[in-house]
Amino acid sequence: MKKILYMFALVAMVFATACSKESDLSREGQGAVTFALSNNMTRNSPVAPSLLDMVKDKLMFRIYSVANTGEQTEAETLVRLYTYDEIIGDGSAPMQIWLLAGDYRVRVEGGEKSEASFTDIYYKGATDFKVEEAMTDQQIEIECRPANVMVKVVFDESVAQNMGTTGKATIAFAEADSYTAVEGDIVSKSIPSLTYSQTMTGYYYPLSGDAMPSKFVWRFAGTVATKDNAAVTKDGVYAPAEGSFKAGYMYTLTFKYSPDLGGYLTLNVTVDDMPDEYSNTATFKPEPQFDSSIEVEQGYENVVGEVAQMYSGKKVGYNIKAISAISELKISVDGNDLTYSASAVNATTRGEETAYAEYKDAANGVTIRVLNDKEWNLLLEPAFSQKLGAGKQEFVLTVTDESAAQAEYVQEYIGEGVSSLTITAGKEWEGEATFKANIFNPEAGAVTLYYKESADSGEYKSAPLSNDSATVTGLRGGRIYDAYVAYALADQSTISTPHAALSTPNGKQIPNGGMETWSGGTPRLPYDYNALGAKKDEANVSTTWDSGNHGSAMASTNLTTDITDLRPGSKGSRAAQLQSKKATVMGIGKFAAGNIFFGRYVKTSGTNGVIDFGQPFTFDYKPDKLVVWYKGNVGTINEVGDGSPVGSGSSDKAQIYVWLCNSSNRYRIQTGKDTMDTFITPDGKYVQSGQQVPGLVAYGYWNRTQTESQINGVTVDMSYAGWTKIEIPLVYINDAKPTMLVISCAASAYGDYFTGSTSSVMCLDDFEFVY
Repeated sequence: MKKILYMFALVAMVFATACSKESDLSREGQGAVTFALSNNMTRNSPVAPSLLDMVKDKLMFRIYSVANTGEQTEAETLVRLYTYDEIIGDGSAPMQIWLLAGDYRVRVEGGEKSEASFTDIYYKGATDFKVEEAMTDQQIEIECRPANVMVKVVFDESVAQNMGTTGKATIAFAEADSYTAVEGDIVSKSIPSLTYSQTMTGYYYPLSGDAMPSKFVWRFAGTVATKDNAAVTKDGVYAPAEGSFKAGYMYTLTFKYSPDLGGYLTLNVTVDDMPDEYSNTATFKPEPQFDSSIEVEQGYENVVGEVAQMYSGKKVGYNIKAISAISELKISVDGNDLTYSASAVNATTRGEETAYAEYKDAANGVTIRVLNDKEWNLLLEPAFSQKLGAGKQEFVLTVTDESAAQAEYVQEYIGEGVSSLTITAGKEWEGEATFKANIFNPEAGAVTLYYKESADSGEYKSAPLSNDSATVTGLRGGRIYDAYVAYALADQSTISTPHAALSTPNGKQIPNGGMETWSGGTPRLPYDYNALGAKKDEANVSTTWDSGNHGSAMASTNLTTDITDLRPGSKGSRAAQLQSKKATVMGIGKFAAGNIFFGRYVKTSGTNGVIDFGQPFTFDYKPDKLVVWYKGNVGTINEVGDGSPVGSGSSDKAQIYVWLCNSSNRYRIQTGKDTMDTFITPDGKYVQSGQQVPGLVAYGYWNRTQTESQINGVTVDMSYAGWTKIEIPLVYINDAKPTMLVISCAASAYGDYFTGSTSSVMCLDDFEFVY
């Protein structure tokens, strides 16, 4: 609803034979006009002086008789002139005005006229109405709007962040092509101007003529603290596109500043013909009111106009009045509505010893006391505040009366309880976080926070609350926590606040975990070749994922490539396929396992591959497991290399393992029997020595043979067909924070020994850490 002043004239056509006190004319052919105006306590400013109170002593009501003197001409004759007090008074008995049947126009004006002001506003309004015989209860509405041109200056938060309070904007209306051309007149105050030091609205009114100048000039000036208090100044001229400024229009200038663009200052101008600043200032209409001066009941606080801090045991009350009978009251808090109709409320039996009736909604802690059909008291009991969620929320009362007049009162409520969760930056691995809670009860003793994962059926953990906050450790990423606070009162009773659901952000995920990025032909590579170019084999160049395709390319073949056969529910367009093959070069054949790994293929040495397992990875939260989607085939070994631990005819083995390591170095593997000292087991030990690899923090692995599938040595169901979601738990062996991530996947786990099955294939998609 726009901030328009509405004035309602109730025109009652009556017929009588007695003479008016105002005139000797017979009342035959006349009608009685009554102007009914009432104050309104409006949205977002329930206790501030309303516009009516500010300007009513300056309002003049002029009633004109209107007669047509030609096809397009008319004559106005002033027949009545009234002040606000004369025509309205205290509102209890508005003046009754007798008018002859005919055409009329009512004009209303009032306020303060200033060429330039932050406070003075002048209002005008007019409407035509017709008085006819035998017509009663006609309602006349006068739309009364600001006659000012309004200019609002908005300082974007970037101005305050960089300039503090030094930024100022000056606006001056003048027929000039630059600010400097009239700078002297601005300084001497010979032309209307205002200087804005913060976001606010200025009001301009032409005192020396009927029209404003067709332009205004502006200057913005300020100093930037981060640039040694360097001065920033920018001038400009604005002329409305329609050629002239219009009364009642809002012209909004928004200033923004960017220190990163060489001190770049921008200005945006928007125009609103019904500005929000005038959406509810005052409504001359008989709407319900919320009275802040009445003590509704002993022990109940009247919090109209205040930010209400709610806690268990607090009682709050509101006094509501309307000119017509109240028909409905609606309470809205945080998206939840409670609606009470007059028919339900008035059905309550009035007590013999009380002058009022009471309606009780005990479940929601709401009591409505009916003093009469036009005045209710709303009492909010402790049960109401106990239902409020923690933190700030909008509380709205909407009252409707029988005349369809409606008033809305908006307040900010702050509920008691846990309201936020802040993760300590840089300490995500430890799960350190601060729960923030609001406790308002003045009788509260020691306060304790209770929290646990919402999905956890176990006991709540606890921590003491001090200065409305509690710091805890051990929270996990991507989780929802259930939290509340409790405290004891002096009578030893315990108060528990409503439970709050608070989320932690998910931890970092694996680059290209969805297997979407590929490049090249032979070799086909699981990363963007164009981004790395010829550097793909240089030391210390991160390629995230890599594969043995660099080596098999010598035989014009790819062991690993991308496919479009996707798992159900996939949001991507690619998956990886690892195919074990025997590659032949110049008549010499050698078996190679289909593979992909989070690391770097270093080089081909003879017929052996040199691989660095691992990529630097900045862990935040501590992952619980690695999840990957798999489908494939495990064949019977038909290729055996020297030193192989398994022979021909045995089952091949599909294998995935993951390590989290605290190390600055990758782990180098070289295929071939003479370098078995580099071979590593899935749980992070060197095959030859049995020693753990340096820096291992956690590990997890999965393997599948023709007869069984294992995760960390535990046999799992082998009955799946097609794509299957595999979850690989991580086993932590120390408390260090890892810096290196290793993931290795092979269709043939014995590929380091050039052993496996040429029918073994592994398809993988959507690698994901679960935190």
